[in-house]
Amino acid sequence: MDPEIFPFLASDDYEAFRRILGAHLPDAYDKWLQLHTHDVTEHRRAGRVVREIKIDPHEFADFLHARGYVANLKTLREFTFEKAFRDPNI
Repeated sequence: MDPEIFPFLASDDYEAFRRILGAHLPDAYDKWLQLHTHDVTEHRRAGRVVREIKIDPHEFADFLHARGYVANLKTLREFTFEKAFRDPNI
């Protein structure tokens, strides 16, 4: 079974992600972490394998710029998948 891939945003990087993603993220890191933890827990309860991939805001911004993409949760997830499959050991 292929794992479910989730982006993980470090607390130290959260403000940079807020600048990139704006209203797509909650105002506070604690709120984002609560939502993220809930999603991961629900997937695990359903018997799915979960992989959390730490995302660097600068790498994400470079990804958006290189492809001409708009920053949103869909493109964050797309970047996360690409990063996970580019380096399966992370």
